[in-house]
Amino acid sequence: MTTFDPWTATFEDAQAAHGGDDGPCGPLHQWAAVQELLAGREQIEAGDGFDALQAVALCAMRGLVMPDWLVTVFLRRYRRVQRLHADSWDDESAFGRPYPKHAQLPALRRRRDGRIKASLAFSDRLQRDPMRAVDKALWEDIGREIGEGATRAEELYREALRMGIGSTAADMRKRAGCTTRPTTLRKLAGIRRRR
Repeated sequence: MTTFDPWTATFEDAQAAHGGDDGPCGPLHQWAAVQELLAGREQIEAGDGFDALQAVALCAMRGLVMPDWLVTVFLRRYRRVQRLHADSWDDESAFGRPYPKHAQLPALRRRRDGRIKASLAFSDRLQRDPMRAVDKALWEDIGREIGEGATRAEELYREALRMGIGSTAADMRKRAGCTTRPTTLRKLAGIRRRR
């Protein structure tokens, strides 16, 4: 039996190693965390210290050993304060301010919660009906559920996707085994036709 290594494993390897372990440090969660870290590596290395701290936290939450590149990024920033080159943890050369000056934390929390709610509502509807069209009616339905308008619900969902939260309609349909696209109406020369 080979040992599961989330840094080199494929999704299929993670599924095979899963064996019913769905805890926070299970193979599927570790594999997903590694994919997130690898996708964000460039941003973590070049970005601000908050990105580095989030990456370290993700490793801690999923029971991952930090890769060498993340250790280097973290220690470079940590040592800025340790060696007295920066006078505070929120110095830009260390870890930086987590949020912009004058940020309204309640508004940021509402936005964060809205992204999660929109993503979950979207997933719920497409799991129940994978062939449902992603249209204004869907966003109005989701907006009503999360207490937002249709446009705002769609914006929150798209922000969540950019942050790696949730799945696209195509991915969800693929997992559900749907091979055809949902039926949409198309207007051609004054006649409504199905395509």
